[in-house]
Amino acid sequence: MTDSAENQNQTSTAAAEQGFLKLVGQIAVLSFLMLLMFYGICITGVVFKEPDIAFLLGQGRWIVEHGQIPASDPFSWTTPFYPNPYVIEKWLTEVIFYSIEKHLGLTALLLFDGIISCLTFVVIPYRIAALCGLKGGKAMRIVALTLLASMCHLSVRPEIFSCFFTAAIMEIMVRIQIATADNTKIRWDFIALLAVIMCLWTNTHTLFILGILIPGFYFTCQLVERFFFGLKDKPFNLTVPIAIVVCFLASLINPYGFLQWTYLPITFGSFNETVNDMQPLKPSNATNPLFIPFYILVFTGIKDLIHIWKLPPKQGDLFFRWLIPLGIMGGVKAVRSIPIGGLFLATGRTRIAHMLSDTQRQPNAETTPEAEEQQNENEQPVSEIQPFSKLAELTDPFKPAWPLLCIITTCIGIYLCTFAVTPQVPQFSAAFSPPFDAIEFIEKNKPSGNMLNDPHFGATMIYKMKDNPRVFVDPRYNLYGKDIVQDYWHIVNSDPNCDQLLNRYKIDWVFISPKTKLPDKLSKDPAWKLLYSDKGSVIYARNQAKANAPAN
Repeated sequence: MTDSAENQNQTSTAAAEQGFLKLVGQIAVLSFLMLLMFYGICITGVVFKEPDIAFLLGQGRWIVEHGQIPASDPFSWTTPFYPNPYVIEKWLTEVIFYSIEKHLGLTALLLFDGIISCLTFVVIPYRIAALCGLKGGKAMRIVALTLLASMCHLSVRPEIFSCFFTAAIMEIMVRIQIATADNTKIRWDFIALLAVIMCLWTNTHTLFILGILIPGFYFTCQLVERFFFGLKDKPFNLTVPIAIVVCFLASLINPYGFLQWTYLPITFGSFNETVNDMQPLKPSNATNPLFIPFYILVFTGIKDLIHIWKLPPKQGDLFFRWLIPLGIMGGVKAVRSIPIGGLFLATGRTRIAHMLSDTQRQPNAETTPEAEEQQNENEQPVSEIQPFSKLAELTDPFKPAWPLLCIITTCIGIYLCTFAVTPQVPQFSAAFSPPFDAIEFIEKNKPSGNMLNDPHFGATMIYKMKDNPRVFVDPRYNLYGKDIVQDYWHIVNSDPNCDQLLNRYKIDWVFISPKTKLPDKLSKDPAWKLLYSDKGSVIYARNQAKANAPAN
């Protein structure tokens, strides 16, 4: 065979390979976009089913209409029994949510949630992967797993801002490591950006503490590297320690000042023991498909750690290695923290992939001159070996096309689903039936005196009624404390101290689910009268109560 014929065969083979790679790339991108559309559909179908959105909108409405943050709770009558400061640490989130709902509607609130979620779990992780030199299918797989892991806790809650700010800080930490390696130049631009994030975060969600802990842990790893990994002679950059101080000062820019910090133990109090999504992952969760993406991130993260652990870290590497065990611990500790744990794992994995690729590119002393020459021949210009440069340009995370395409695709999924699932707060679900009819009855036949209510009924009343009867409890459990929440459960479960608690709190009427034990007890007690009943709720009042409307 002549050299010309052989070259033609090689050209044909290369063209076929390039065509195949182009097809695979197109299918991968199309599949990823279909995943984003599915993600948007799930947002519409799920997030309004969580009743907590109701009290967030109701409290946001109060703040907007009164032009101030309330000094005491305007919605309940039992919060004074809990001797702790009244702090609304997420007031800005509530104002944002209510303003969107009021001026643009509930569909716009869903779209807003989708945009924030897409930026958090797709756009920023993809940017982090690109900064670490990880592109193509491997980067897309890690991002897809991060997105899927977040689906175990879809919500329109203040946590979406904590997830977003966590992702943003992770990208900043990657950029800081790259920019400050082997130099002492302080990056005031990154410090200023972290301070802005911290100021916003402090007013949107309790987890603002991560804005201090993440750079604080980076700084700790900087010190450990110098004393234990032979990097003592490297220039020490002060960007991160300065950022920690500035971020703490920025966190004081809130309506409560330092009180917001002292309030943290209350928001993470023992009442969380009664919240399902604050419970740790258990062996029984192993078969739940919602947790499988997180498990994959965990196992692949451990594998990456095993590959990298014997290699001495370079400056700034230790922080990213430890993100993997921290992400695992965070996700296992509480279901609600799995999305943030996934962000930790994704960042750690992409940075470790860069470390491993650096190691593989290091010159091998045993490489022969002939092998080096062959390697150089194989290292053709990108324009020659890139069979789908347009596709690569489309998915460039630092150009506007790819982030916009991801956001638009997610929003299309959200909007299309609204034709099948009409946005409503809160939405009906298998776990919760909003008591809209019962609330309408209360508005027309309002009983008097102290009310005992289901927590989620209380949240619905706060949203649906501008002048709601003061609730006994609602999902803002940090305002009530563990004792009041436990007393509620003792009453509705008809425990032996039930009558004692009803009298201690001077309960005049109850508004609860018929699935609890209390309605059966009250139905047999001549001192109580049934005022209203349907499949999802009952209202009982003491006979001496003013309300005496007939039952349905």
